[in-house]
Amino acid sequence: MKFNIQNYKFFKSYRFPIHEEDRVSAEVITMERENIKHNNVRIDSINLSGLNFICSQKYSIGEKIKIKIATKRLFNNWDFELTGIIIRSFIYCEDVTKTIYGISIEPNSQTTVLKYFLKDFLSHYRTAKLKDKLFQICQNKIKINRDDGVELFSLFQSLIQKTYSGRIIDILNELPSIFRCENYHIFLFDAKTGEFEIERTNSDVTPRDHSFNSILKEAYFNKVIINKSFHEKKATGVDLDIKNILMSPIVNHNGESIGIICMSNSVSGGKFNFTMIENIKIIASLISYFYADKKHTISSEKVENKLPDHFIFSDKSQTGQSIINTLNTIKNTRENLYIHGETGLGKRAYARYICGDNEETVIDFNDDEVTNHKKLEQISELTNKGIKDLIVKNLEMLSYDEQATFYNIIRSLKIRIVTIATNDLKALEKNDIILTDLYNLITTVKLNIPPLRLRRAEIVEIAKHYIKYECTKRGMSVKKLSQESINDLEAANWDFNNSTLHSIIVKALLKSESNEQVLHLKLKARDSRKILNSNQNTQLQEYILNTLNSCDKSISYKNTESIFVENLMRKKAS
Repeated sequence: MKFNIQNYKFFKSYRFPIHEEDRVSAEVITMERENIKHNNVRIDSINLSGLNFICSQKYSIGEKIKIKIATKRLFNNWDFELTGIIIRSFIYCEDVTKTIYGISIEPNSQTTVLKYFLKDFLSHYRTAKLKDKLFQICQNKIKINRDDGVELFSLFQSLIQKTYSGRIIDILNELPSIFRCENYHIFLFDAKTGEFEIERTNSDVTPRDHSFNSILKEAYFNKVIINKSFHEKKATGVDLDIKNILMSPIVNHNGESIGIICMSNSVSGGKFNFTMIENIKIIASLISYFYADKKHTISSEKVENKLPDHFIFSDKSQTGQSIINTLNTIKNTRENLYIHGETGLGKRAYARYICGDNEETVIDFNDDEVTNHKKLEQISELTNKGIKDLIVKNLEMLSYDEQATFYNIIRSLKIRIVTIATNDLKALEKNDIILTDLYNLITTVKLNIPPLRLRRAEIVEIAKHYIKYECTKRGMSVKKLSQESINDLEAANWDFNNSTLHSIIVKALLKSESNEQVLHLKLKARDSRKILNSNQNTQLQEYILNTLNSCDKSISYKNTESIFVENLMRKKAS
């Protein structure tokens, strides 16, 4: 199992090709049997974690070898040694008497010499070729041609066959070795209790505390991989014996979450690396086979697939569909939800869709009519009335003591909290404005509502929906949107959201003649002169405007200038 995964990953990773003109020689020495040296060896390709070599000597999968590499250049000669394990072998098509072997280089053998050796090879590439190589390296992929596709399929097929011909325990026993960690846990979610039940583990201690369950639910409901280290956190909220975790949702053939696989306590002591993150995706997919009969336990049959008329998402875009699905799923659970986004996106309408239209369920901590202390007292009174859902706004207005009181109240009362925020609560938690325990409690499921300018696939349909809604309400024939207005909306060179778009359409309808069939919208575009006082550098203006359009104002970009640069370069490249 371990070698099958390494074999599959090895094939997909990018390696520097070594050609005969590079004048690289190699010698392979066996380590686990009688020392045998083989000098007629050619290095085919190499990277920091593995290499391919070609020779006529026979080696077995899993055998540990030592490989000496040297160059015969006039300048910049190299002479170093690596150790590794053979994880793959294929007949060399150009000479069937030889075999191509792939070895996984041991971490303690990945010295700085190897890094400089690869850096030296990079320096010999032409600029055009170098760009192509670097692009492939950044993607951690190789270009797979038609012939390679057959090999890739056979590799993955052998991985599946190896897995499914055995028992699940055979896979689980290898997990600590594959992920270089101490423990594994498999959790299955029980919708009746709303909790995760431990299915299998090799640990005597299973984390059960509330904060750990919040992390489990975040991975489960959001279908994301969690890679966390608890060393630097002031309040970890997890068992002291757990230093770090890597977890992935287990998804059935319908794409529904059914459980979680969690690895804990890496041997390195820090977060799991990129390779382990890729490995857990494969393992989660393979393990799902053994739970083929396990169905998604949250039914959506009782949920109406219709959101409030005045704040909609188009289900014709991937973003809109995922938001609708998330809201409909959460509506049938008792999980705390955090809805986050810019002003005017209808976060309160979405929260009411989850909790109902009872005005008493909304607690605004920025409302001066009642003190926050009094509002906290009212929460207990609401539960006596049978109210089980609470919508919270402006949580950051609470003091530390008030936040601690709020935390204790909602934990003891077992009510569902739907928090809506324009400010980024994660940034506030990182800057010690929001208590960590409170943040973890109320953000079991996170839902970010993207601004309209990032949803060009939906914007025209949403505008048409508003026009139909307002025309029907006024007993008017439904007007068509002018082509000029459609072009302006799709250009997204403006800065407003649903509520403002709705207002613009209402104003346009009020000013239009009743016999007019076409509606013209007056959209105020962003003035680039406010950004740059130059008419000469129009390209730079365009880059900055595009970058601003790709940023969500509800997300804190403090101390994250790299995000701005990344967005800028992505726009420039496109």
